[in-house]
Amino acid sequence: MHAMCRRGCRVTVLSVTDGEAAYPDWPDLSAVRARELDAALELLGAGAIRTERLHLPDGRVAQAHMRLREAVLALARPSSLLVAPYEHDGHPDHEAVGRVCLDIAARRGLRLARYPVWAWHHAGAEMLGTDCWVRFPLGSEAAQSKARALQCYRSQLAPVRRTPVLPGHVLPYFQRAYEMFVL
Repeated sequence: MHAMCRRGCRVTVLSVTDGEAAYPDWPDLSAVRARELDAALELLGAGAIRTERLHLPDGRVAQAHMRLREAVLALARPSSLLVAPYEHDGHPDHEAVGRVCLDIAARRGLRLARYPVWAWHHAGAEMLGTDCWVRFPLGSEAAQSKARALQCYRSQLAPVRRTPVLPGHVLPYFQRAYEMFVL
């Protein structure tokens, strides 16, 4: 996102869920997560990133398949590059979004780059080795922006009296000076 904004491209983030199911006992977690996303996107795009929110139920995106599909179609243009979670990520919502975007890209002839979130941690080399992976190096400014943006997600990194969603042993995947995409 940082690189695209610096190139003057229009970037829109479709925030599909608010992540509220991570801690069901946390009142207003969806509002906390929305503020964290806004802060992170500000660091990555300096105000150039537009956010559309669907507020689909966390953990149940597949059940709202048509609403998700309609939202992606409403945002997609013939020149769009869709960037979506990897459809084999190991998280049901990530996989649902990935499958919808994969289908839309194929049907509309759109470019699509898919990124893993949890697949690095859960998937074996046999699964990850079957697709065409591309390494996208980050410049120092982008890597610094990414590191600062990651710290915006306090509810996932260091929630009070709760186990982190992003424990320390998975953070190296998010702290690399490059991104990996499936094309």
